[in-house]
This record gives sequence, C-alpha cells and structure tokens, in this order.
Amino acid sequence: MGKRYAYVDCFEEIKQIPFGNPLIKFCGDKTIRKHSIKKFPNTIEDISYGSVPGFYIRIPVIKPTKQEDEDYITSIIQAFNQHLINYDIDILILDDALKRYRRQFNMSISDGGILGVLYINEVIEEAKKRIHKPYKDIRYVIVDGASTDTEYVLDHAAYDMNTLTLVTETPSRYESKLADIYDECGLAVQVKGKGLRQQIDGDIIIHCNKDNDKLYYCYQDNGILIDFVSSEEVLLQTKIKRKDLAIIHKFEPNYLEQKWNADILLGIILNSDRVLKNMYVHGYRYNVKDRIDKALNKYPIKFELKLF
Repeated sequence: MGKRYAYVDCFEEIKQIPFGNPLIKFCGDKTIRKHSIKKFPNTIEDISYGSVPGFYIRIPVIKPTKQEDEDYITSIIQAFNQHLINYDIDILILDDALKRYRRQFNMSISDGGILGVLYINEVIEEAKKRIHKPYKDIRYVIVDGASTDTEYVLDHAAYDMNTLTLVTETPSRYESKLADIYDECGLAVQVKGKGLRQQIDGDIIIHCNKDNDKLYYCYQDNGILIDFVSSEEVLLQTKIKRKDLAIIHKFEPNYLEQKWNADILLGIILNSDRVLKNMYVHGYRYNVKDRIDKALNKYPIKFELKLF
C-alpha cells in the first residue's frame, strides 16, 4: 500500500487520552505531562476522504491550546516526530489548534490556501464577477515575492489578461518570460519597482509576496486583493489600513459535488499526485507546466470565494 496523508488533531478533555495507567488522569498536570511526553499516548484510526485512505491521529494535547502550554506542546510534537517513522505517512493535515506549531513538525504540512494558487484561473474568474466593468477592461497586478508563485501565475493566467502590471524588485528574472508572453499573445507587461510612493493601478491584485511590504498603501481604491500567502496578522493590518479593498484569502472548494475543507482536499490531492507534491515541496518549474496542468485536470474544483 502507498503512503497516506494523516489528519493530526488534539483531544477535547484529559479523560479522552488513552493512558496505559488509567489512574494517571487523576494526577496533577505536571505528572500527567511528564507521563504523556515519556509514553506518548495517542490514537490512530483509518479514515477515507474521496475514496483516498488516510489516518486520523490525536496527540495528547488539549484544545484550545494555551500560551503557557507551549513548552509542553513542543515536547509532544518532538515525540510525535519520533513516532512518524512507524507510520507510512506522506503529508500532514493539522487541526486549527495545531497550525501555529506547523514549523515544528518534521513533514510537509497541507496549507489549503495553496489550492487558490494552483487554481488561480478559477479564482480569477470568480473575482472578475465582482468587478463592474467589461472583462476586457479589467486591469491586473501581480506582486512578486521570493517564491515561485509569481512564475506560476504568469504561466497560467497572464495569457488571458489584457492589461497587466508586474511589481518586482528583480525585473531581470522575468525578462525572458515576459518576452515570451508578448510574442505569444501580444500582452506588454508593465514592470514597476516596490516604491511605496507610487500608485499601482489594478482592479485585481494577485499578491505572491509573503513579506509585510505595506504595498497596500499604493493600490487603487476599491480593488480586489487575492492573497493566499500572507499571514492572518498581515491581512488584518491590510484590512484596517485599506477598508475599501475586498480581500480574497479564503474559499470553500467544491469537489465531487460536495464542499471540502481546503486543507484536507489539498492533502489528499498531494498524497495522490507526485507531480503536484513535488511542486508543493520544491517550488514551481516551468519545464513541468504541461505535467502540472495534466495533473490538475484530474481534479475539477469550483471555488466559492470568501471576502475579508
């Protein structure tokens, strides 16, 4: 049997934790924690989403997690990492209570927001319905970042745009790609730097930069910002400073005629397809675009966008 995905969850109450010694749960917190770290009680069950088998694992952490529990939770995650070798797991899907600790897990973590990047054309189509002008007159902006998301968006979405501005600190990196776009579809992409005093005109802004660069001060009024990469803190700051912007950073994916949790859906897709898993882990490479497109075609997904 091939590798599986695993949904990692917490417990709601101490009495749910399967301690080998049932009397442990009547001890004090300090004793319980020492026992949990040493013995690492957990539960693992078989699950299936979309006919793809996986695991459901609960680790001895009580939710909601508290700031004062950080050291204990870190120790439990370290113990979990040591136990991972016992399971044939390919990717982890974390419960919301554990997402703040994602960097401590020794395995790829499914981030459902990346679905919005992978299916950027479908997301843009939904965003266009919220712009009150002919589609041919819609102006687009792509804000470059350190990842390969910008290259992916250019390869998959730019050819359907009539007006596009690329905001980047490294324009030389895109010279060849922008030349190819011009040769193939006649789109002359305007390139701008990231100066904070310039106006950036665009009805739809696709944000591919994880840094808090405060470019939101430069965006035109009443635009739509598509941002699946920034943290919740950055998005909240953006919304506070620019209340006129409609921010798309969450969505409900529909697949196989039902709504999905985006983290779970991405997890089973990555678990099922090595090409997409390789891109997720190592970044986008233009020379495998056709293979990526072929892989995505196997998963027809529709999106219901959520405005922030």
